[in-house]
Amino acid sequence: MSRVFEVAATGVALLLYGFVVVGLALRHVPGGEIFGRYTPLYAFALVLLAAGSVPLFRFVRSLFRDSRVVADGGREVVLTSRTKLTLVGILLAVVLLPLELAVWRSETKRTDRDMAKFHPFLQIQGRANRASRHLNQHGFRGDAIERERPDGDATRIFFLGGSTVYGLRVPFEQSHVRRLEMSLRERFPDRRFEVQNAAMDWYTTAHSLVNYQLRIKDFSPDLVLLYHGINDLLRSFSPPDLAFGAPRSDYAHYYGPIARLAFGRHGKPPIPTPYVIDWLLEPGRLYSDRDRTLPTRIERFASLPAFERNLRSLVEATRADGARLVLATQPSLYREDLAPEEAATLWMPQRLGAESGVHPDAESMTRGMAAFNAVTRRVAAEGGVPWIELAENVPRDLEHFVDGVHYTEAGHVRVAEVVFAGLLANGLP
Repeated sequence: MSRVFEVAATGVALLLYGFVVVGLALRHVPGGEIFGRYTPLYAFALVLLAAGSVPLFRFVRSLFRDSRVVADGGREVVLTSRTKLTLVGILLAVVLLPLELAVWRSETKRTDRDMAKFHPFLQIQGRANRASRHLNQHGFRGDAIERERPDGDATRIFFLGGSTVYGLRVPFEQSHVRRLEMSLRERFPDRRFEVQNAAMDWYTTAHSLVNYQLRIKDFSPDLVLLYHGINDLLRSFSPPDLAFGAPRSDYAHYYGPIARLAFGRHGKPPIPTPYVIDWLLEPGRLYSDRDRTLPTRIERFASLPAFERNLRSLVEATRADGARLVLATQPSLYREDLAPEEAATLWMPQRLGAESGVHPDAESMTRGMAAFNAVTRRVAAEGGVPWIELAENVPRDLEHFVDGVHYTEAGHVRVAEVVFAGLLANGLP
């Protein structure tokens, strides 16, 4: 019987180990240089894991066989298989229990840090006083600012948008919002400016509308600059790990940054599983290549009417409050003649716009960005608000973009220059 247990346990151990190793091997690792899919460090780790199957095989087999060990003084001691299994069980409990508790704590505890970043209507927001991101007491990316405006206060400018405006891929001082602030201070040395970056990753025009109504208007801004496009475009789709159901005009189908929270709350398996296993089996952790989708042509973008509606609502809201709104088109890398190295950076359609085994191809994304930017121009013209042409004035190359829409340092420099020139051309601020 012990022989049967030995073979069964060895087989199960190797199957589980192989499942993890193969799953990691079939995982997409962005920026890979080895075989175009792995970073050198990741490839090295895979080799070590694969090589570990041999010692694992020998170790598991040895657990079911008695061993003779020579102790001090030459005395021979027999370690029975039962003793070995008991010791291994204790060791696993010592190692895995703290790990399980740590994962459980991270998954279930509502820490001050986590809850400060969560917003029940905006989904996420900047965490107040986070120095590493230069977030002030209100969670805006900028210098400290008070809500009340004393007499003779500075000109207040607020930026709204998504991650391209938030600009976390560069240090605060290199971001285009900060560069614009410095340019204004240099051009108008006798005036004071308070420039606040109130954008956030994942935000769409719907988020910015809520953001303005619930947070920004309380600061009585003089000028509000807003540019959106890519995130609203992607709300035309319903990727299964980020959304539920068909696209809706209020974007309620797309959970985005809180998908894990929402789906975890309503989709727990009937049989509880350890948190360590849940963590390991999360989408994207293993076998992420199984979720790779094929590019396809998209003719219609369902979220385009909602995008226009939200922009018009922002025009009306800022005008009613006496704030001047400036719209801008969103620049991007998308164009028809992308080089292979440029196309390789376009991760957003595959990750954020994939459904039913397909995702919008580069040509569709190019047409989509053009369509959303055209709406921005039309809303600005019909609403009588200034607009700045960013899309046609930021070069579409890897010198200015790290991927489809996010900027390099050179990209931030160029965006700041175009916005600054656009403000001056419109007699602002």
